[in-house]
Amino acid sequence: MNQRGSKKSVPPSVGADVSGIETLLNRNLPEVFGEGDPARRRAAFYQINAAAN
Repeated sequence: MNQRGSKKSVPPSVGADVSGIETLLNRNLPEVFGEGDPARRRAAFYQINAAAN
């Protein structure tokens, strides 16, 4: 039986808390991907991801 037609499709992001995604992306780009020093890049990665959780 096809159940696709009986229910409306809802994207997975609907209802999710996405308030910090913009901040996370804006910090990841320059502080992680733009950092040349591996130790500082690693430190930035852990700091950003700890703050996101």
